[in-house]
Amino acid sequence: MVITFSSDFGTADPYTAIVKGVILSINPKAKIIDLSHELTTHDIRRAAFFVASACPVYPVGTIHLCVVDPGVGSNRKPMLLVTEKGIYVGPDNGLFSLIWQNSKHKTAYWLKNSRYFFKDTSRTFDARDVFGPTAAYLSLGVAPEEFGSVVRSINLLRLPEPAGQATRRGRHFNGEIIYIDRFGNLVTNFAYEMVQGKNAEVKLGSRKMKGLVPNYGSIPKGQIAHILGSLGYLEIAGNAVSAQRLLKAKIGTKVDLELL
Repeated sequence: MVITFSSDFGTADPYTAIVKGVILSINPKAKIIDLSHELTTHDIRRAAFFVASACPVYPVGTIHLCVVDPGVGSNRKPMLLVTEKGIYVGPDNGLFSLIWQNSKHKTAYWLKNSRYFFKDTSRTFDARDVFGPTAAYLSLGVAPEEFGSVVRSINLLRLPEPAGQATRRGRHFNGEIIYIDRFGNLVTNFAYEMVQGKNAEVKLGSRKMKGLVPNYGSIPKGQIAHILGSLGYLEIAGNAVSAQRLLKAKIGTKVDLELL
């Protein structure tokens, strides 16, 4: 059984290795795939976007262990979430907001059954004590309902939605940057279906960009343009240049979209 593992632990400290050791001590045959341990520390919103983008492409039934948990030891609850595409284990702090919203069929459970916890638990390392063991026992075939009671709702992040209005030219929308990748490409909250097949004009600060381009290679070298990116949203991207650096943008920077 495949278990993916995503966290903000990095690899220089022992935390990632400890969690993997706990999993393998419970199920030596578990196949653990590290998606990333370089998620921005304590940035739940960015991690939620990463999880929703990367995890659903794995085979149906994959177990996804996801830990970005600045509230460890607080009253936030440990949970697992079963969807039509996979099973997610981690903290109920908004990390699974997009997975919850994008799933047609989902059931969440609190993790309460200490039978499936690490033997020497603490209040500062739920990844080792609760989440890792849960993922391991799931991979051995333990049913989700064995871990705790069903949850009717989970904590959801308030993710920004574009605001639109009719104009004399067409439709105008106010949005913002919700994700920035390592290349400096700026992912907006304008989804595919809003702009696909339409004449779109994008404005960020004083920079105005007209007309979608089909791919990164179609952008002149050293220039920026807007494309429909692989993550399902309109992106402001550069060819051999960082759009983030060029436009001095950050998460939350406002973007205007005109559909003509």
